[in-house]
Amino acid sequence: MVLKEAYQLANELSKNSPMPQSEFEIIIEETLETTKADKLLNGDMEISEQKEKLLIKRFNELKGGRPLQYILGKWEFFGRSFCVGEGVLIPREDTMAAVELCMRYLKTKQNPKFLDLGAGSGCISVTLSKELNIKGYAVEKSEKAAEYLQKNIKEHNADVEIVLGDMFDEKVKDSFEGIDLIVSNPPYITKEDMLKLDENVKREPHEALFGGDDGLDFYREISKQYKNKLKKGGALVFEVGYNQMDSVIDILKQNGYCDFTEITDINAIRRAVLSIIGE
Repeated sequence: MVLKEAYQLANELSKNSPMPQSEFEIIIEETLETTKADKLLNGDMEISEQKEKLLIKRFNELKGGRPLQYILGKWEFFGRSFCVGEGVLIPREDTMAAVELCMRYLKTKQNPKFLDLGAGSGCISVTLSKELNIKGYAVEKSEKAAEYLQKNIKEHNADVEIVLGDMFDEKVKDSFEGIDLIVSNPPYITKEDMLKLDENVKREPHEALFGGDDGLDFYREISKQYKNKLKKGGALVFEVGYNQMDSVIDILKQNGYCDFTEITDINAIRRAVLSIIGE
């Protein structure tokens, strides 16, 4: 097989697949370490037998509904490559809104400490630690997800300490006090919407997606159970699901938070909110 034939095959396979042609082409570029320019300039480049077998394997996995990010074993977030795979939530551009709010706040503090609840791959905690050169803590319940979290902390040499356990366990909560900022991208998909998810999204861990019947369970519990872990005037930042912002702000108000700052994602959806715990 030569390079241009690989692109032809990608085009044919995408016609009978729910996955877009662009994802098949990303597999070509990542597997063969080429660019789109090579398609035109080096279309007759021979592909080794080993690379061809890997390419076909990955094509078949994608056609079968396995997420592209899991196939590649990595995905980019905030300019860094994060290891991902089955058992951990895939980093998404939406989450950059929450990171932006965190950074704005933490830059105003001296030697701040932050806590990432439900850290998953560590895309939030690693990014904050590296961008601001500060220490953070990351709580993760899933041992499988924590493996990726550890890999990403080590890969990027981030100053992040992992706490393995349920964020609502008393021993876990008792590990923290005097935190400047708590951030969480909690499970927020409703019971109804879980039934409508794309098949490839259903491959991601259920516990990282389902937020209860109305999608708001984690917002209620984090707001209530972690408010005394923040310094007075400390901040809580949430990523928020589509059309949930008003409900989340109501929950925060009921638990004594104020001074709300919202930010939209790249699609102009109200995606993240920062609130301050009252004096």
